[in-house]
Amino acid sequence: MIRRFKYRSLSLNNQEDPYPLAPRIPIILKGQRDYETLGIIDSGATEMSIPLFVAEILGLKLNTPIEIKFAEGMGKGYSSKVKIMVMMERSQKVELIVPCLILKDSEEIIIGRAGFF
Repeated sequence: MIRRFKYRSLSLNNQEDPYPLAPRIPIILKGQRDYETLGIIDSGATEMSIPLFVAEILGLKLNTPIEIKFAEGMGKGYSSKVKIMVMMERSQKVELIVPCLILKDSEEIIIGRAGFF
C-alpha cells in the first residue's frame, strides 16, 4: 500500500522553520495527557524522536541517559516507547506503539522507520 504525505511548512513562534516544506502528518501522541501535533516523516531516521517537554506532558518515564548517534555527531537522550495515533486520509486513524528517543534540545517530532514503515 502506498501512502502519500503532503509537504507542509510550519511556523514556529515567528522563527524560521528548520524543515521548510517537509512531509508532515497529523498525529496524536498518547499518554497521561495527549499531545496533538504534526510529525515530520524522515525515512533516514531509524527511530522516532520527541522533545523532552513532550515526554513530560505524556508522562513518560525517563531511564538512565544514553549516548545517541546523530548525523551531526553524538548526543545524550533517553530511550522509550510511545503510542501514536496517525490521522490518515478520509478520517482513518491508525494506532501504533513505536520506539522513540527523547531529546532535550529538540523542538520537532521526527517519525523514523522503526515501528512505522
